[in-house]
Amino acid sequence: MISRSPTDIQPVFEAIVESAARLCEAEFSVVARFDEGLLHLVAMNNMSSEEAEAHRSVYPRPPTRDYCMGRAFVDAQPVHFADVMKEPDYAAWALEVVQSVMGYRSFLAVPIFRKGNPIGVIGCRQTRSEALHAHPD
Repeated sequence: MISRSPTDIQPVFEAIVESAARLCEAEFSVVARFDEGLLHLVAMNNMSSEEAEAHRSVYPRPPTRDYCMGRAFVDAQPVHFADVMKEPDYAAWALEVVQSVMGYRSFLAVPIFRKGNPIGVIGCRQTRSEALHAHPD
């Protein structure tokens, strides 16, 4: 897809976010791209306008270990929180801003790599507290 439109990669981000939601049976999904020291939201899937606005309000932000997407980027490996409400070091801003509107419980984040370096993150969420997983289909 990138080779078909090398100057416009937004369709690639849209395809990634749609595929991630489907593969993980997630209710919501997002893709963030790393640029100039910050993670920037570049695509969202299955969010109401209120949910999307709440999520946009906390980005761009530095990748730090106190939220799932930041931790996946910093650690350069997938991160899964079965229940964000039970994570002792989960960011208070996420619980106050995003959680108050979206009410998600389970979150899976997977870094995107180019040439061995993380360049972004895919995140999938569910309102239920349970394991998110990729289906082999």
